[in-house]
Amino acid sequence: MERLTFTNDPDSAHRLDEIMYSYQGWDSGTVMADTQSLSLLLFLLERREIVITEHVFPYDHEIRNDKDALALYSALAPKTRWKQSTHTEAAGVRINALKQMRQVGVPFYDDYICYQDGRINVHCGNIGPSKLLAHLARHPELRSFFIFAYPYWTENRTAKYYRFEFSGKIYGTAHAYQEMLWDIVRKRSEANSPFQSVPKWEMTTE
Repeated sequence: MERLTFTNDPDSAHRLDEIMYSYQGWDSGTVMADTQSLSLLLFLLERREIVITEHVFPYDHEIRNDKDALALYSALAPKTRWKQSTHTEAAGVRINALKQMRQVGVPFYDDYICYQDGRINVHCGNIGPSKLLAHLARHPELRSFFIFAYPYWTENRTAKYYRFEFSGKIYGTAHAYQEMLWDIVRKRSEANSPFQSVPKWEMTTE
Protein backbone atom coordinates (compact mmCIF):
# COMPACT_ATOMS: atom_id res chain seq x y z
CA MET A 1 0.00 0.00 0.00
CA GLU A 2 1.25 3.49 -0.86
CA ARG A 3 -0.35 6.77 0.20
CA LEU A 4 -0.35 9.22 -2.68
CA THR A 5 0.36 12.94 -2.33
CA PHE A 6 -1.57 15.56 -4.28
CA THR A 7 -1.28 19.32 -4.66
CA ASN A 8 -3.15 21.78 -6.82
CA ASP A 9 -0.91 21.41 -9.87
CA PRO A 10 -0.95 19.82 -13.37
CA ASP A 11 1.02 16.76 -12.25
CA SER A 12 -1.59 15.95 -9.60
CA ALA A 13 -4.41 16.48 -12.12
CA HIS A 14 -2.67 14.07 -14.50
CA ARG A 15 -2.29 11.50 -11.71
CA LEU A 16 -6.00 11.76 -10.92
CA ASP A 17 -6.77 11.34 -14.61
CA GLU A 18 -4.86 8.04 -14.64
CA ILE A 19 -6.77 6.82 -11.58
CA MET A 20 -10.27 7.99 -12.40
CA TYR A 21 -10.22 7.43 -16.18
CA SER A 22 -8.16 4.29 -16.76
CA TYR A 23 -10.73 2.58 -19.01
CA GLN A 24 -10.45 3.51 -22.68
CA GLY A 25 -13.72 3.49 -24.58
CA TRP A 26 -15.67 2.73 -21.39
CA ASP A 27 -17.47 5.99 -20.57
CA SER A 28 -14.11 7.59 -21.34
CA GLY A 29 -13.34 11.21 -20.50
CA THR A 30 -10.94 13.33 -18.49
CA VAL A 31 -10.88 15.03 -15.10
CA MET A 32 -10.22 18.28 -17.01
CA ALA A 33 -13.78 18.25 -18.35
CA ASP A 34 -14.92 20.13 -15.24
CA THR A 35 -12.06 22.22 -13.87
CA GLN A 36 -14.20 23.61 -11.04
CA SER A 37 -14.91 20.16 -9.60
CA LEU A 38 -11.32 19.13 -10.24
CA SER A 39 -10.02 22.15 -8.31
CA LEU A 40 -12.23 21.32 -5.33
CA LEU A 41 -11.15 17.67 -5.39
CA LEU A 42 -7.47 18.64 -5.50
CA PHE A 43 -8.05 21.11 -2.66
CA LEU A 44 -9.65 18.39 -0.52
CA LEU A 45 -6.78 16.03 -1.33
CA GLU A 46 -4.19 18.65 -0.40
CA ARG A 47 -6.01 19.29 2.90
CA ARG A 48 -6.15 15.51 3.55
CA GLU A 49 -9.94 15.60 3.72
CA ILE A 50 -9.56 12.86 1.11
CA VAL A 51 -6.67 10.40 1.28
CA ILE A 52 -5.90 8.09 -1.64
CA THR A 53 -3.88 4.92 -1.23
CA GLU A 54 -2.66 2.71 -4.07
CA HIS A 55 -2.85 -1.07 -3.74
CA VAL A 56 -1.37 -3.78 -5.94
CA PHE A 57 -3.06 -7.18 -6.17
CA PRO A 58 -2.61 -10.36 -8.25
CA TYR A 59 -5.09 -10.13 -11.11
CA ASP A 60 -6.61 -13.50 -11.91
CA HIS A 61 -7.26 -13.82 -15.65
CA GLU A 62 -8.86 -17.20 -15.01
CA ILE A 63 -11.20 -15.84 -12.35
CA ARG A 64 -14.23 -17.54 -13.93
CA ASN A 65 -12.77 -20.84 -12.73
CA ASP A 66 -13.03 -19.63 -9.13
CA LYS A 67 -16.40 -21.06 -8.15
CA ASP A 68 -16.78 -18.99 -4.99
CA ALA A 69 -15.96 -15.68 -6.71
CA LEU A 70 -18.20 -16.53 -9.67
CA ALA A 71 -21.08 -17.45 -7.34
CA LEU A 72 -20.75 -14.08 -5.57
CA TYR A 73 -20.84 -12.25 -8.91
CA SER A 74 -23.79 -14.31 -10.17
CA ALA A 75 -25.80 -13.52 -7.03
CA LEU A 76 -25.11 -9.78 -7.27
CA ALA A 77 -25.37 -9.23 -11.06
CA PRO A 78 -29.20 -9.58 -11.41
CA LYS A 79 -29.63 -6.67 -8.97
CA THR A 80 -27.45 -4.37 -11.10
CA ARG A 81 -27.48 -2.66 -14.49
CA TRP A 82 -24.59 -4.84 -15.66
CA LYS A 83 -24.71 -6.97 -18.75
CA GLN A 84 -24.89 -10.32 -17.06
CA SER A 85 -22.69 -12.30 -19.43
CA THR A 86 -19.64 -13.52 -17.53
CA HIS A 87 -17.66 -13.70 -20.76
CA THR A 88 -17.13 -9.94 -21.05
CA GLU A 89 -13.94 -8.21 -20.01
CA ALA A 90 -15.93 -6.06 -17.58
CA ALA A 91 -17.23 -9.15 -15.80
CA GLY A 92 -13.68 -10.38 -15.19
CA VAL A 93 -12.71 -7.03 -13.70
CA ARG A 94 -15.73 -7.04 -11.39
CA ILE A 95 -15.27 -10.64 -10.26
CA ASN A 96 -11.65 -9.86 -9.38
CA ALA A 97 -12.81 -6.81 -7.43
CA LEU A 98 -15.41 -8.84 -5.53
CA LYS A 99 -12.76 -11.41 -4.67
CA GLN A 100 -10.43 -8.72 -3.29
CA MET A 101 -13.26 -7.25 -1.19
CA ARG A 102 -14.55 -10.58 0.15
CA GLN A 103 -13.25 -9.90 3.68
CA VAL A 104 -15.42 -6.74 3.95
CA GLY A 105 -18.71 -8.60 3.97
CA VAL A 106 -21.65 -9.39 1.69
CA PRO A 107 -22.14 -6.81 -1.10
CA PHE A 108 -25.33 -5.18 -2.33
CA TYR A 109 -25.86 -2.81 -5.25
CA ASP A 110 -26.97 0.83 -5.23
CA ASP A 111 -25.35 2.62 -8.21
CA TYR A 112 -22.09 1.01 -7.08
CA ILE A 113 -21.07 -2.20 -5.30
CA CYS A 114 -21.77 -1.43 -1.63
CA TYR A 115 -20.69 -2.89 1.69
CA GLN A 116 -21.39 -2.21 5.36
CA ASP A 117 -24.66 -0.29 4.93
CA GLY A 118 -23.18 1.84 2.18
CA ARG A 119 -20.12 3.05 4.08
CA ILE A 120 -17.91 1.37 1.46
CA ASN A 121 -18.47 1.63 -2.32
CA VAL A 122 -16.59 -0.13 -5.10
CA HIS A 123 -16.43 1.00 -8.74
CA CYS A 124 -14.90 -0.76 -11.75
CA GLY A 125 -14.87 1.91 -14.43
CA ASN A 126 -14.41 5.62 -15.02
CA ILE A 127 -15.75 8.37 -12.79
CA GLY A 128 -15.22 12.15 -12.94
CA PRO A 129 -14.67 14.55 -10.02
CA SER A 130 -18.13 16.11 -10.36
CA LYS A 131 -19.85 12.71 -10.26
CA LEU A 132 -17.82 11.62 -7.24
CA LEU A 133 -18.60 14.85 -5.37
CA ALA A 134 -22.31 14.58 -6.25
CA HIS A 135 -22.33 10.99 -4.98
CA LEU A 136 -20.69 12.14 -1.74
CA ALA A 137 -23.31 14.86 -1.32
CA ARG A 138 -26.09 12.26 -1.52
CA HIS A 139 -24.44 9.75 0.81
CA PRO A 140 -23.24 11.17 4.16
CA GLU A 141 -22.57 7.61 5.35
CA LEU A 142 -19.87 7.03 2.71
CA ARG A 143 -16.37 6.62 4.16
CA SER A 144 -14.41 4.71 1.49
CA PHE A 145 -14.67 4.59 -2.28
CA PHE A 146 -12.60 1.95 -4.11
CA ILE A 147 -11.73 2.36 -7.78
CA PHE A 148 -10.43 -0.78 -9.48
CA ALA A 149 -8.36 0.54 -12.36
CA TYR A 150 -8.19 -1.09 -15.76
CA PRO A 151 -5.93 -4.17 -15.40
CA TYR A 152 -3.26 -3.38 -17.95
CA TRP A 153 -1.08 -6.39 -18.68
CA THR A 154 2.07 -6.51 -16.57
CA GLU A 155 4.91 -9.00 -16.45
CA ASN A 156 4.02 -9.99 -12.89
CA ARG A 157 0.29 -10.15 -13.78
CA THR A 158 -0.75 -7.64 -11.15
CA ALA A 159 -3.34 -4.86 -11.21
CA LYS A 160 -4.10 -1.86 -9.01
CA TYR A 161 -6.98 -0.44 -7.06
CA TYR A 162 -7.24 2.89 -5.28
CA ARG A 163 -8.94 3.58 -1.99
CA PHE A 164 -10.40 7.06 -1.44
CA GLU A 165 -10.88 7.62 2.29
CA PHE A 166 -13.12 10.52 3.33
CA SER A 167 -13.04 12.59 6.50
CA GLY A 168 -16.21 13.03 8.54
CA LYS A 169 -16.41 16.68 7.47
CA ILE A 170 -16.37 16.12 3.74
CA TYR A 171 -20.13 15.53 3.39
CA GLY A 172 -20.79 19.12 4.42
CA THR A 173 -18.32 20.41 1.84
CA ALA A 174 -19.72 18.22 -0.95
CA HIS A 175 -23.29 19.13 -0.03
CA ALA A 176 -22.51 22.87 0.02
CA TYR A 177 -20.80 22.57 -3.36
CA GLN A 178 -23.78 20.73 -4.82
CA GLU A 179 -26.17 23.38 -3.49
CA MET A 180 -24.00 26.11 -5.06
CA LEU A 181 -24.15 24.36 -8.44
CA TRP A 182 -27.92 23.96 -8.19
CA ASP A 183 -28.23 27.64 -7.32
CA ILE A 184 -26.26 28.56 -10.46
CA VAL A 185 -28.48 26.30 -12.56
CA ARG A 186 -31.64 27.81 -11.06
CA LYS A 187 -30.47 31.37 -11.72
CA ARG A 188 -29.52 30.57 -15.31
CA SER A 189 -32.83 28.81 -15.84
CA GLU A 190 -34.77 31.80 -14.51
CA ALA A 191 -32.72 34.23 -16.62
CA ASN A 192 -33.40 32.22 -19.78
CA SER A 193 -37.05 31.54 -19.04
CA PRO A 194 -39.37 32.62 -21.91
CA PHE A 195 -41.85 33.85 -19.33
CA GLN A 196 -39.45 36.66 -18.35
CA SER A 197 -40.41 38.57 -21.51
CA VAL A 198 -44.17 38.04 -21.23
CA PRO A 199 -45.93 41.20 -19.96
CA LYS A 200 -47.63 40.80 -16.61
CA TRP A 201 -51.36 41.29 -16.55
CA GLU A 202 -53.90 41.63 -13.83
CA MET A 203 -57.47 40.46 -13.85
CA THR A 204 -59.85 43.31 -13.17
CA THR A 205 -63.47 43.20 -12.16
CA GLU A 206 -66.15 45.50 -13.47
